[in-house]
Amino acid sequence: MITFVILAHNEQETVAGAVAAAQAASSGPAEVSVGAGRAHVQGAGGLVGGERNRVERGGPAEADRVEGAGGSAGARRTHEDGGGEPMGDPARRSRVVVVDSGSTDATADLAAEAGAEVIRGPLGKGAAMRLAASFVDTPWVCFLDADLVETSHNIAAVLRERALGAGDEVAMIVGEFTDPPPEPVLGNTIALYPTLVRALFPEADGRFGRRPLSGFRVVRPELVADVPDDFGVEAHLNLTVAVSGRPFIVTPIGMYRQRFRYKPDMGREIGKAILDVAIAHGRLAPPARPAWDHWVAWLAETMGSYRGDLEDRDAYLAHLMAAAAAPLPPTGVK
Repeated sequence: MITFVILAHNEQETVAGAVAAAQAASSGPAEVSVGAGRAHVQGAGGLVGGERNRVERGGPAEADRVEGAGGSAGARRTHEDGGGEPMGDPARRSRVVVVDSGSTDATADLAAEAGAEVIRGPLGKGAAMRLAASFVDTPWVCFLDADLVETSHNIAAVLRERALGAGDEVAMIVGEFTDPPPEPVLGNTIALYPTLVRALFPEADGRFGRRPLSGFRVVRPELVADVPDDFGVEAHLNLTVAVSGRPFIVTPIGMYRQRFRYKPDMGREIGKAILDVAIAHGRLAPPARPAWDHWVAWLAETMGSYRGDLEDRDAYLAHLMAAAAAPLPPTGVK
């Protein structure tokens, strides 16, 4: 059993396509590509990450890495922030829910018209995920970004089938996507996150794929209970699962074309989440924290200097990686 949760903030152009893809996935395996805000059902099978994706109940997809030590169309209920009934009705295989995080456009109305249940949620990605998980009584919750401009595969369907074939011991499934050329410079993914993880959580270094901060993931609802309110949520989930020793899976979900959005605070939020977990698990001494906060703020400022211009890409990338290679402060842990 799985509940699909689509996270949306001012996504009126794409939310209906995301809902349609999740609805198609909720009825069984299918290949659905998304383009121009529409979902196109093409039939089962297809290529994921350049390889045939054999998804079978009870067994991993061919390219998976296992790590370790929905509502039907026409369902239009709206839950206000903090209230409502559980979304995981056992009589249904899955439900499709949109958490509208303070949108000022028609996102919520269009999601409801497309057949999704809508929760009026708070601003902040982690806060929205935490609210959604509090409604869920299915074993899995599948989080999807509403910003599905273009995909090569139905991401919801791939993640659903992978979750239904996973054992009870698996804590989380992270969807690893590829980018069409020219590949964007994801500063948090290639610079901030891996630098901090290598230094503070070596057991998690490189274990969450090439897109460790992917928002496309399936998790056990209880894992979301204490996530941070903001964009630090994926880093928090990765590190808490890695430290716990629970198994997790990284699985290919195909191509996903992203839209560049200038979010200068994202790096600070991700860095804060990593440092919070490091303090909680004795990887960083509290007196040493200010120096690490300063390092995070400095690198985040470097990332904030880039606005996505292709002509600036190579120079920015070289500057960013040089900045990330600067010495880190001492942890203060003996």
